[in-house]
Amino acid sequence: MSSSKARPEWLEQGLATQSPSTASGAPAASGEETVPAVGQIRVLQHMDLQRDADRLGLIVDVDERLAVANVLMLSPLVEYQTSVDYALDQASTGARMPLIAESDLRGAVWFAQLGPSLGHVSPEVAAALDAVGCGASPDETGLGQADFGLPSRDERDTRWGWKLAELDALNVLTSECDEWILDGGACPGIVDPDVFDSLSRSGGDITESTLLLLDLVSHHDAWVTEDSSEQLLQLLADASPDMQAAMGSLVERNLARGADAPEVPSDDVHWVNPALSRENSRWRMARDLALRAGQSNRCVVVLTSHESWKTTPTRGSHPVLRVGASNSIQVNPVYIDQSAEEVAA
Repeated sequence: MSSSKARPEWLEQGLATQSPSTASGAPAASGEETVPAVGQIRVLQHMDLQRDADRLGLIVDVDERLAVANVLMLSPLVEYQTSVDYALDQASTGARMPLIAESDLRGAVWFAQLGPSLGHVSPEVAAALDAVGCGASPDETGLGQADFGLPSRDERDTRWGWKLAELDALNVLTSECDEWILDGGACPGIVDPDVFDSLSRSGGDITESTLLLLDLVSHHDAWVTEDSSEQLLQLLADASPDMQAAMGSLVERNLARGADAPEVPSDDVHWVNPALSRENSRWRMARDLALRAGQSNRCVVVLTSHESWKTTPTRGSHPVLRVGASNSIQVNPVYIDQSAEEVAA
């Protein structure tokens, strides 16, 4: 971490004394991330690592299509437990500290924000806690009232101010992703240069993949990378008249992007995932993805195919870029060789 405030002391101690664990409770190799799943207790990181301290969250829902997890805030301050905070003991979670799950504090985070797993609860308990946060009584969910605290009635209760501070912490962590989902969850994109090689081998015919690519280019306002400009023109020259007509919008977008391309950022751009960093083509793509994301987007799409995107990152990790020392960008591969129903927004 680049910031001294990235993790509070209690969380550093927990990470130092426990290897990550999978959702099933089986120990994972040291440093290995786990596939996001309901019931996991995960470190929550900010997309800007210098913005505020990391926290812990309990995953209560996973949206693979958007690469987003919905989480409840967790706290080790068990003495502040209120009537909506559920006690999670160490024996049941596998964590090295007792925690409380704050069922009233729920938000969405990108997969890129999910750090190591420190423990787990059953998916049924996670769903029940989520239901309590939505207004169900503990007895209705099968959790029972005994593991919840007493109500915080007014400002004279010290837990009142603590809960407001917890809400502020949640908003800092989740507000960007929450707003992005409310706005439709669409990401700007670029076209993987390797895709044009695949299309060239199709013999110039308008294939289903080509038509889906053109539709996705329009949906994501996708750019053509500098690496693929010559490939695009060669593909167009070899294409049938029908293909040339269909790809006209892509050529126009490429020319417009070239005329008004932003300056290359001075900050270093690199993949967080080691497997991606080792691939030259993915390394070159990082710069174009960072440019396409710009200053305001935390998520960007790469329009690719399973043949082109051959890299298999570390188990459970998601493609993530780091711009400079601290800013993170989630990269969502969208495959043109999937059916339209399977394609991410």
